Amino acid sequence: MISSYLKLKDEEKIVDLFVYKDKQKIVLSSLNGYGFLVMSEDLYTNKKTGKKIFNVKKNDKLSGSCLADKEKHEFLSIFLTDKSKLKLLIFNLNEIPYLKRGSGVMLFKSKGYQIFNFCTLDKTFSIYDSDEKKSSFKNLTHYFSKRGKSGKNINFKSNIKLFRGYRDNFKF
Repeated sequence: MISSYLKLKDEEKIVDLFVYKDKQKIVLSSLNGYGFLVMSEDLYTNKKTGKKIFNVKKNDKLSGSCLADKEKHEFLSIFLTDKSKLKLLIFNLNEIPYLKRGSGVMLFKSKGYQIFNFCTLDKTFSIYDSDEKKSSFKNLTHYFSKRGKSGKNINFKSNIKLFRGYRDNFKF
């Protein structure tokens, strides 16, 4: 519906959407693991055609974005997949640089893996979904590492739905 109001080219699509607020920090990431922090003011434009912020490399796509509130969020968790296995890598948000535009830095190094999903975590390693329900996971400190590492294998017995941190953006 929204794409009919925008002038999207054939290979362009909407990846994420949220209500604009000043002075928000947002994590942008590609499927192959490049990413950076950007301020919401740097994303804003009045043009129908949008504004190019992320320079995506060949054979890569923009994975998505995630709100990074400095007062609430301290860590970034990245779920990686190679279609049969899942890995998890958690690192401090301070390890991600702020850029106004660019291709970012390598967030993980794990050959054959791509980003399945990513979200911010608070100091207690908790994730909040769109209904304000808090999900705490045990032993997440096991997955904590530095940016650029490969992550560790995880086994989930059931499907999980991950919310990427925009619960506050949909309240008017």
